[in-house]
Amino acid sequence: SSTGNNNIALGYQTLYCNTIGSNNIAQGYKSLCLNTTGAYNIGIGYGTLKSNTTGCHNIAIGCGALQTAAASIHNIGIGYGALPSGNSCYNIGIGFCALNTNSNGNLNVAIGYNALCANTTGTNNVAIGCAAMFVNTNGSNNLAIGYGALCSTYFNSNNFAAGRGALSTVQCSNNFAQGYQAMHCGYYACNNFASGYQALYLSIYA
Repeated sequence: SSTGNNNIALGYQTLYCNTIGSNNIAQGYKSLCLNTTGAYNIGIGYGTLKSNTTGCHNIAIGCGALQTAAASIHNIGIGYGALPSGNSCYNIGIGFCALNTNSNGNLNVAIGYNALCANTTGTNNVAIGCAAMFVNTNGSNNLAIGYGALCSTYFNSNNFAAGRGALSTVQCSNNFAQGYQAMHCGYYACNNFASGYQALYLSIYA
């Protein structure tokens, strides 16, 4: 039997396994279904926070948001498939499939359709814009703002890209690119500063 307090459960098997978890809101098919001791969670939508057991202070809104996270804390996932997996902490994913494959990456912000979609363990990244840092897996300390900014980098770190297509193909670290398609083709270019429309556009090995 449950001794949890101040919970709201609306929908099929919402908060079904709850024992002492308190101050939770679950609305939607199997939202917070496996929660036992987790507290201060909000799950709104089909399967939101479905596998959560002990995680606390999470917000999941949208079909499948934070669906398989069991012990995550302080995450916000808003949108279809936002932050659906892993046991990560202090992430914000807003948009369709934002941070979709994140497993153990922490302290990330992804806002936009498929932003940081493939991230697994990357930490301290900010991706704002459709497909920003789309294929990043474990690169850390990057900032990408704009459609497709840093969209093809897998594991590189310490890059700044602001502008549509900036640093979109880079496979290196420590670059600053500001402007439309700045360093757009900078595949293996490291330690560069580019500011302006298509600045250092073809800096393949700079």
